[in-house]
Amino acid sequence: SKVGSALLSTIRAYADTTDNPGVYALAQIPAPATPGPVPPPGQPYELSVGLAATGALALRWKCDNPSGATGTVYEVQRRIGTGPFQFVEVAGERAFEDVTIPAGSSNIVYQITAVRGKARGPAAQFLVNFGVGGVTAAAIQDGEIKLAA
Repeated sequence: SKVGSALLSTIRAYADTTDNPGVYALAQIPAPATPGPVPPPGQPYELSVGLAATGALALRWKCDNPSGATGTVYEVQRRIGTGPFQFVEVAGERAFEDVTIPAGSSNIVYQITAVRGKARGPAAQFLVNFGVGGVTAAAIQDGEIKLAA
């Protein structure tokens, strides 16, 4: 009923504002369950690439994060040729434009990690190839290139 629902809301609000969980026992209702920790972020997948009008490389990906998780950002690193991974950007959404690719680059490996506070999801690596047919992307899993189906 609306009256019962309103009464429960009032009791919960009073318990929260007075920081007194004993209010639930006095009202003879169960206290709400303590929420458990939110699991770490997911692993990025399905990278798509294209060239922006500015000439930058536009990257987009998907990432399934836990329900109730907020504040997830994406750490983007890249390796050009056989060099080491270098930090590029922290993206606030599942997209990023790389405007600092050196001229003449033929392939780049991007490593993208979802981060929320101190929780880090598994990193994902993607090979981006600049070829005659345009720009293509493929996932790297267990050291092997997995072309999109």
